[in-house]
Amino acid sequence: MDALVTEAVERITKGEFTLRQLNRAITKELATVPLFDFVIYNACYGGLNYSDEFLEFSVTQKIACRKQKMSDFGKLMAQQDAAAYDAFLNSKDQGPHPCRRCHYDVYDDMTDYVKYGLHCASGVFCTLSIAKVPHYVDWKKSEYDGLESIEY
Repeated sequence: MDALVTEAVERITKGEFTLRQLNRAITKELATVPLFDFVIYNACYGGLNYSDEFLEFSVTQKIACRKQKMSDFGKLMAQQDAAAYDAFLNSKDQGPHPCRRCHYDVYDDMTDYVKYGLHCASGVFCTLSIAKVPHYVDWKKSEYDGLESIEY
């Protein structure tokens, strides 16, 4: 971004384009920057671990967005076992217990495929969930007896 601004200032001083054109270029560039990241964490005592199916899927799929990866994994698992997917959708206890979710948890706002992906990717004694954190904020996972939370 700094290089873009430096180049723009040089080009403006040379008269190559106007401030209005600079404003449009910067606005266009900022529109490509994500505002939030989605962080996967364990919302259950017992420690973070993934299912074998998810680990195999992760090796073959090079998807950077965690939310998209969980959605794609959920679709794949739903196609492989439609009955288990239907049972998941009809169950009352789909996600992590509300009192164990971190403050920034967005599980309830996720699509069914993302939720099912999290469910299938959770290993033994693990309940995966997703937290939404601002993109340019330093954050960390804190852990107590396997239960993780996100702090920033």
